[in-house]
Amino acid sequence: MASGASHVVNATSDDVVQKLSTSGASSKKYVLITGGNAGIGYAAAQLFLSKKADICQYDVTIVGRSLERLNEAKLKLETTITPDNSNVIHIGLCDISSKLSVDTFIKEFKLNKIDYLINNAGVWLTEYTTSPESHLEMTFATNHLGKNILISSC
Repeated sequence: MASGASHVVNATSDDVVQKLSTSGASSKKYVLITGGNAGIGYAAAQLFLSKKADICQYDVTIVGRSLERLNEAKLKLETTITPDNSNVIHIGLCDISSKLSVDTFIKEFKLNKIDYLINNAGVWLTEYTTSPESHLEMTFATNHLGKNILISSC
């Protein structure tokens, strides 16, 4: 491979979580997942929570803008926590597209330590060519600005 060339590795999400679990000295890892109430974010939370305690203990917080959907996801995710692990699931209400909501979440949730931040929240409201300006602003705020605010606060 030439100097500076990238190296491609085929890995499953389980491989990634296994690698994260064995890195670092702490036996407890704090995970924050935006958009964790559905789709890829939910699957990531499920994967962390299903790991046995002999690998690592996870304290997972899923973040979303709908309290109802967060509570539903939390109930489902709690079924992946078994007696042989002591993983924990929390929910955090935050509209990642709103700076005020992100700032409030950070202040109220007291983000002391995050080992892994999975910035998964995202929207695609409509085609850019036919979209009203408000849809474009919401898409950009959710997919870019809010994540940057959250990252800079962690």
